[in-house]
Amino acid sequence: MVAIPRVVIAAPASGHGKTTITTGLITALRLRGRVIQPFKVGPDYIDPGYHSLAAGRAGRNLDPFLCSPELIAPLLVHGFLQPEPAEYALIEGVMGLFDGQLGRQGFASTAHVAKLINSPVILTVDVSHTSRTIAALMQGLANHDPQVRVAGVILNKTATQRHTTEVRQALDEVNIPILGVLPRDIGIEAPSRHLGLVPVAERPDAAQTSTWMPCWPSRTPPKTCRSRAGSRLRTSTHRIWIRSTPTQKPVALTPDLNQLGRWWR
Repeated sequence: MVAIPRVVIAAPASGHGKTTITTGLITALRLRGRVIQPFKVGPDYIDPGYHSLAAGRAGRNLDPFLCSPELIAPLLVHGFLQPEPAEYALIEGVMGLFDGQLGRQGFASTAHVAKLINSPVILTVDVSHTSRTIAALMQGLANHDPQVRVAGVILNKTATQRHTTEVRQALDEVNIPILGVLPRDIGIEAPSRHLGLVPVAERPDAAQTSTWMPCWPSRTPPKTCRSRAGSRLRTSTHRIWIRSTPTQKPVALTPDLNQLGRWWR
């Protein structure tokens, strides 16, 4: 039996920042010396390009529609062990958490794959045009299917500190853990077109954007950022520090490996 620490990154719908968050987490963990195996739910070839760029190893797909549900767990194990064993598996979802093949009750959805591999789910949500309503949305996603384990949420595109506080308070009231906060920054957004994100192969700046993500917003040179990451690793929190504005206190964008330890299995 192979033990695979794993987590699924999902969202209420497309466009909430799944690929940005997933790629940023992969990059940050890799800067800490971790070996990450990325996966993508569905047959998408664009997002795995970003995953591969960040992880330094091939991104792989988990698609129950093309490969059958019975092969998803074996494919997870195979990808995790090749070309050499990884330490963690990060699986990016597709569309909304429960969106799958039409007419088949969510077949091949992110939730379906999460259940097939018995993985917890971290939700990422764009909060740029709302505040307290996020609590109702996250509570609905967390309780819609008792077999789907929602570990918490990462807030994407927060605006001011007051906005962030309002969202935090609303989520605290419904007991949804906030695992990270990512303030709005067009500098780390990936351009999109009709099929989704512009592929890595067509973006000369893709590698630079991926490298800057864990060092946001200082744009610290990668070598210095890597040194800082190593320093953080020796602490008890393992956090990536980011700053929402120059005058605000730093906030932590998880993974806090101690906090999430119970979910990585």
